[in-house]
Amino acid sequence: MSEKRSISPRLPGRPRTDGQRRNGLLRVRVTPAEASEIEARASAAGLSLSEFLRQSARAVRLPAVRKAAFDPVALHHLALLGSNVNQIARVLNTTGDTSRAEGLDELAADIRAFLDRARADVC
Repeated sequence: MSEKRSISPRLPGRPRTDGQRRNGLLRVRVTPAEASEIEARASAAGLSLSEFLRQSARAVRLPAVRKAAFDPVALHHLALLGSNVNQIARVLNTTGDTSRAEGLDELAADIRAFLDRARADVC
């Protein structure tokens, strides 16, 4: 008597040796000329288009992007300085009385010092 064996469905291609399935999909827009160039470079390297793009993307070293970290207290002080500058400018523009602009040089020096410290922290 012959036994019936169940046939399991086969997946196309050979099984991956590392056991990981690649089921994520990325879409990239390229011009027809770019597509032709990329396909030709993949073929010349003896790689599938997917493998060529994976290897190329992982091989590129991008420059580190440094995000500026701003201190909330320092930003509050800068806002206060800006408010003072606006108040002084309003008085000068409405009255023309420059004698009421005392402390303007000191305020400008404070703003310059703050900006210099901020630039030093970011750069």
